[in-house]
Amino acid sequence: MDYTQINNIPMFFIVGRARSGTTLLQTLLDAHPSIVIPSESCILLHLKNKYFTCANWDNKAIDTFIEDLLTEKKLRQSWKVDYRKLKNEILEIPLLQRNYILICKILYLNYLSIFNQQNISLIGDKNPIYGAFISDMLELFPQAKFIHIVRDYRANICSNRDVFSLKNIASLAHAWTYHNRKIEIAKTKIPHQFYTLKYEELALDPKTEMKKVFDFLNVGYNDSVFDFYKELNEKAEPKARNRFKKVHGNLLNPINVNRVEVWKDALAEQDIALSEFICELDGRKYGYQSTIVKKANLHLYLKSTYGYMLHILIILVIKLFYYSPFFLKKLYAWIARIIYQWRKKANYFNQTDYTK
Repeated sequence: MDYTQINNIPMFFIVGRARSGTTLLQTLLDAHPSIVIPSESCILLHLKNKYFTCANWDNKAIDTFIEDLLTEKKLRQSWKVDYRKLKNEILEIPLLQRNYILICKILYLNYLSIFNQQNISLIGDKNPIYGAFISDMLELFPQAKFIHIVRDYRANICSNRDVFSLKNIASLAHAWTYHNRKIEIAKTKIPHQFYTLKYEELALDPKTEMKKVFDFLNVGYNDSVFDFYKELNEKAEPKARNRFKKVHGNLLNPINVNRVEVWKDALAEQDIALSEFICELDGRKYGYQSTIVKKANLHLYLKSTYGYMLHILIILVIKLFYYSPFFLKKLYAWIARIIYQWRKKANYFNQTDYTK
């Protein structure tokens, strides 16, 4: 495939609040023989400020770019890129035709998927934080399509609480509303570039829902994608399989509805009431109905306010990181590592990078 063909490969993004089924959808799509969608990484955002406007992709710039790729741990751990091959493929492009968009597409095509792929006609990317950076994604790929996957806020809150270190119910509830509202705002501007998928419907009838997704992406339906769990069990390296078990254990099994309503038993009544107090209006838009009839009171307002402040702090830190110059990102990462080594405890911001 030459660089002109690569330039013409369409891009799409999976967006949605973390623990909404984004990884399940990414895995299903990566299992399609004509689609490549690497495991989660923020490399597009991570390097955008430094390289998007780069006009001289000479040998030195390419070497620096590859060095900077290695600063993104998720890519370094799971993409299995042959960096020498990547460099050679970039060098094959005429100097004046090299740009950040094209080079990133070549990087994606060098992702080593465990699924058998040939004749790639579509490149995808998945990261829950993209919902807060849709304008940045559109700046890079103005014609990109977006699949918005949404999950019942109570199940989403329950899943985030159980898997990650942040346990504040109100903060998790505000995060659900924030990400979905951001995505809905983007939809109003370019509705034809968005498709909304409910996790519950995907779990209940995966074949019907994936046919709709494939139609939206203009790619042929392929039944083999539903065997993804067999490939993961057979081909995933032990370390990767252990990570799946800890965070995405259901990916090692066929799609099922076991987790759809687990929140009803896993969340305390007061946590359900708080979640519904914060998310009810937004939840109704997706068909999620309240279960507890409870009037607003000072206690709920105070808990909601504290959670909102905590959520805003997290969003500010994330945006500060991704909009900072690259040398500052390296400084932030160094500080986070020192704090982790000192405290010997992972927190919301460093757990992905520094825990085993």
